Amino acid sequence: MLKITRVLTGLVAVVAASAQYVAVGKPTYPEASPARRPEPAFRVTEEPSVIFQNLAGSSSANRRRAFLDLGWKDQVEFAEDPHVIGDARFDRVNLDDDPEMEAVLTLQVGRDRTQILIFKKSEGQWWRIGDFLLWYMWTASAAERMLELRNIVDFDHKDIVIRLTAGGSDIQKEIELTMYRLYRGRLYRTFETTEEFALRRFPEAGEMIEDERNDIYYPEQEQGKDAYIVVRRSKEMIPAAEWGIVERSRKVIGCTPYRWDPIKYLFVADRSASVRFCQAVKGR
Repeated sequence: MLKITRVLTGLVAVVAASAQYVAVGKPTYPEASPARRPEPAFRVTEEPSVIFQNLAGSSSANRRRAFLDLGWKDQVEFAEDPHVIGDARFDRVNLDDDPEMEAVLTLQVGRDRTQILIFKKSEGQWWRIGDFLLWYMWTASAAERMLELRNIVDFDHKDIVIRLTAGGSDIQKEIELTMYRLYRGRLYRTFETTEEFALRRFPEAGEMIEDERNDIYYPEQEQGKDAYIVVRRSKEMIPAAEWGIVERSRKVIGCTPYRWDPIKYLFVADRSASVRFCQAVKGR
């Protein structure tokens, strides 16, 4: 396996926005009381850059040290395999509004797994605050789209978008999209949806694919107003032979705006804003 190691400083690549984000004055929010529990945090003894070097290097002893530091005790025997870590990338990026840079480590584990680890330094100690694994129906394109960073709520605090594939026996494709955001050194889940869901059906006409999508739009944030995301739901029945090859117009079956709630620290459905946002996205 070709091993590629990359160290980047700054912003991880951001996919082009459906609606351009406009930087406005940072809103002043009251103290948050998150409605959800934070993601588990695990203290690491080494700096993330050292863990990266130990994982990506040729020394099995260093890989073993990195496995143990990450808490991978059940997998430590795989550290002896020089090919266990393939493509590896280390990014320094500011994910929240303090000056301390966070660290993001992206690993190809074996041939068909991608793991993303997010680290935060708090009170002089490094913590692994996020751990995401893509393995089911793994593809290189799915791995490339696994992580996205956006400015949704404000201009100096990143919203972390994670896409993971899922599925079952008759499920042709399923992509789960989840958003996270840092608060006081911990990572909180702020939104979740099934971005794509394609299910095999067998009507009299022959095998069909019921293809349902939740497309997410990011309206421009207006000065002094809450941030929103808009989810447009569409569905189409497509002959199995054409699915993924012929792009058809889709029937829009729903639209829901979600408003950022700074107290609950998540996006909440706000149907009162449907007139304001949904007409603009239904025709896209």
